[in-house]
Amino acid sequence: MKNLFPAWPTNRTLRGAALALGLLAGPTAYAQSTNLYALGTTTQNYFAFPAGTQVISLLNPGNLANSSALLVASSTKAITGITAGQKLVGIDVRPNTGQLYALGYNSSATTANTQLYTLDFNTGVLTAVGAAITLNLADDNRANTQGIIPNIGFDFNPRVDRIRVVAPNRTNFRLNPNTGGLAATDGQLTYVAGSKVGHDPYIGTAAYTNSAPGVSGTTLYDIDETNTNGLLSIQNPPNDGVLNPQAPLTFAVNGATTYSPLASPTAGLDLDIYYDRSTSSNAAYLIEAAVSTTADRFSSNLYSLDLNTGRATGKNIFGSIPLFLHNIAAAINPPKTWNGSISNAWNNPNNWTPAGVPTATDAVFIQGPSSTVLFQPIVADEEQAFSVTLGSGSVLTTANGGLLNVYGDFLNNDGTVAGSGSGTVALVGPAQQEIGGPSLSNFRNLTIGSAGAFTSAAVAIERKLTVTGNLTIGNAQNFTLLSNSTTGVAYVVNSGGVVTGTATVRRYIDTSINSGFGYRHYSAPVTNT
Repeated sequence: MKNLFPAWPTNRTLRGAALALGLLAGPTAYAQSTNLYALGTTTQNYFAFPAGTQVISLLNPGNLANSSALLVASSTKAITGITAGQKLVGIDVRPNTGQLYALGYNSSATTANTQLYTLDFNTGVLTAVGAAITLNLADDNRANTQGIIPNIGFDFNPRVDRIRVVAPNRTNFRLNPNTGGLAATDGQLTYVAGSKVGHDPYIGTAAYTNSAPGVSGTTLYDIDETNTNGLLSIQNPPNDGVLNPQAPLTFAVNGATTYSPLASPTAGLDLDIYYDRSTSSNAAYLIEAAVSTTADRFSSNLYSLDLNTGRATGKNIFGSIPLFLHNIAAAINPPKTWNGSISNAWNNPNNWTPAGVPTATDAVFIQGPSSTVLFQPIVADEEQAFSVTLGSGSVLTTANGGLLNVYGDFLNNDGTVAGSGSGTVALVGPAQQEIGGPSLSNFRNLTIGSAGAFTSAAVAIERKLTVTGNLTIGNAQNFTLLSNSTTGVAYVVNSGGVVTGTATVRRYIDTSINSGFGYRHYSAPVTNT
């Protein structure tokens, strides 16, 4: 996702009637998950907001009002707490927590010019995450942006809980949302060989699909704003910066059935993609800030975007007003988050936010220790969750007699999986499940249900692996059956399923039993074969 800030706009003809987007009061828990947060900047004194004020609002893509200026103070908040010299250049919702994040950038500074924040929608208050860092997000303004800068792509990767930041100068970064620091400087944005685009990419916005906790797979889409058409691409591999062109953008407004390029330069585009868990589908939204013929006024046009064809269909038009809406972020229902404020008991409802023990429909996020997260969860009886995501530094333990039934995916983002005795994690969902994330998941006991599972990260088993359905080990992913003097020897129980892929089997040798030379005999670690 990206955003733009107005300098002196040139004249432009508005496309379509000057109708307004419905602006809503803030949700208490992001309950209306199809709403869009909108970041804007006033260009004149507007209601209680002086010119140049950055504001946060909430838009409903399905609500078309008949006023050209439906904006009231109760539904829009002035943003406060930003570092002097910075402007917010991107917003996005963190799938693992439901929090709204923002990126501040000072285009005039060459060091310590970038700051990550969390943004409280209900108050407009920013809270810095870590210290300022240095990023080169320069915009040479060679696109159709009317002298407005900067164009920044800012979006969470829901799989690994990292923030993708891209810019028109072809830079490609990952940020850590826990520290605000730079996680990686990735490959320069470049069109795939043979694509015949004819110019270097000028990427001003980017967004991932499947932006929800515990959902398998994600695709990163970018938009090149070099010309009025706009070019939609898939960035794959994302860390290599390779852009694979999909389709030029075309637009239809006011019920038109004919799609065509934008008729004249636009002030900027921003993309975000909402994942609907109830239908397992993605809905892409595109906001276009169009310069009005009246100085310092804009028309912010909202579209639904077909990610296959590049066709943008007009949803609403927020008509000519002194407010520049330049960035959107889809609100989501937040996961059930471990707050660990009471004890280490998974089954204590007050250890969770929102309060309540997770059910089979709850996506669960485990936070690591902090000044407020005093305890880490222990599963001591039979519990359940739709999906489980471990955050940085977190520890999930299944105690002897504990059973955690998981119906979706299990993702480990720099956490630890621990257990003792018969403690078990069971993947029992109706469809194939994933064990993923960048970190090793070391299960005490693991059960694979009849629908099967696959790994996209390193996995180790201390004791028993039960396969009722098939388990597929991912290509180049470590999978180890452990053996040592403390945890015992791991083994596999085939109960109708098989393990496919390359596995490492360890066998501990106790030299105190027989220290001399001779043979050691080992049986295959599999039963019911």
